[in-house]
Amino acid sequence: MKDMLVTLFVLISLNACTKNSEVTNSVKNSTTERSQSLNTFTESDKAKKSSKQKILDIYLGKEMPINELDSIIKVINQPMMKIGEAGECGNFFDDETIYQLGNLGISANKDKAILTDVVNLPNNYLIHYDGLLINASFKINQINSSKFEITSEKATEEQKTYSISDNSKKYEYDIAYSIRNKNEDEILNLYYIKDRLVGVKILLQC
Repeated sequence: MKDMLVTLFVLISLNACTKNSEVTNSVKNSTTERSQSLNTFTESDKAKKSSKQKILDIYLGKEMPINELDSIIKVINQPMMKIGEAGECGNFFDDETIYQLGNLGISANKDKAILTDVVNLPNNYLIHYDGLLINASFKINQINSSKFEITSEKATEEQKTYSISDNSKKYEYDIAYSIRNKNEDEILNLYYIKDRLVGVKILLQC
């Protein structure tokens, strides 16, 4: 009888230990799953936040005092590089020099500056020009044909790139549209690859 009681006690103790172990493992697994889920959420949340870029407003063709470039340089956070001199005609200023600041083309002299180009157009750029709001998804049919004249030209093997100046980096395109306010001489060129706008350039007629 005594041996039976001892055996029964041992079985009960073993059963209790097994249940306690199962509960402990269940708690550990649950804690691990919650931790992994939290880490996944945190990484996903970080990715979403980093993908949301702040919209940068670009006022193309708007003359500004030369010292206003300092604030633009601070935002772009890249050096402004001289890439050329103005030609004999089609200039915005006397004694004009052409610069590149990140994706922007700038014409300037010692007193004034004007943003003239956007190359390799970033998704977060919003271009303001003559009442138009232009970004990478801008469509030609958004332009008021009663105000602007619109012509198009497909790229060819001989002419399939655009640039800020003749000596600067070249960027490819499929089709270009020339937009001109019917009351102005200034021309706005829009460069596309398929349905995406990739470049914008202001030209003055000679």
